[in-house]
Amino acid sequence: MTPASTQILDIIDLRLKRITTANGFTQTVKSKNVHRSKRTLFTSTQIPGINYYSLNDNITKDFGVENHSLNISIEYLDKTIKEPFNDIAANRAVDIIKAVNEDTNGVESPYLGDLIDTLEILGVTPIVDQKNVPSCGVVVDFLAKYKTPIFDHTTIL
Repeated sequence: MTPASTQILDIIDLRLKRITTANGFTQTVKSKNVHRSKRTLFTSTQIPGINYYSLNDNITKDFGVENHSLNISIEYLDKTIKEPFNDIAANRAVDIIKAVNEDTNGVESPYLGDLIDTLEILGVTPIVDQKNVPSCGVVVDFLAKYKTPIFDHTTIL
């Protein structure tokens, strides 16, 4: 059985892999450059690239269910240097938000196909210069809220 947080990240993975100019995004990211919980620095061949991961899952109990608030961060690195880094970060943030908000057919689906109750954008933070590859980009932080039965973190209600 797949943990609920993994089910959510699986859907986000599919959506992030749609980021191509052919699908209406500002840039194309090769599917092989979309990573979950990448623990090493991006190489020059992996940029533009995306790294996404979940952080803490805050849980409260309420009338026989557990209410989850899962923090998710999505980093998007780019080596474009022809524009101010804030502009690049803003454009890449728009791509991330659009990708997460649409299903694999490009249809608006903000609840990840009704898997979650809400998805909130917590913040957009520009990032500049990775030590080994000059780059800039953005981190977009989300909060996914969903419910599971008590002590059952594989069934999303």
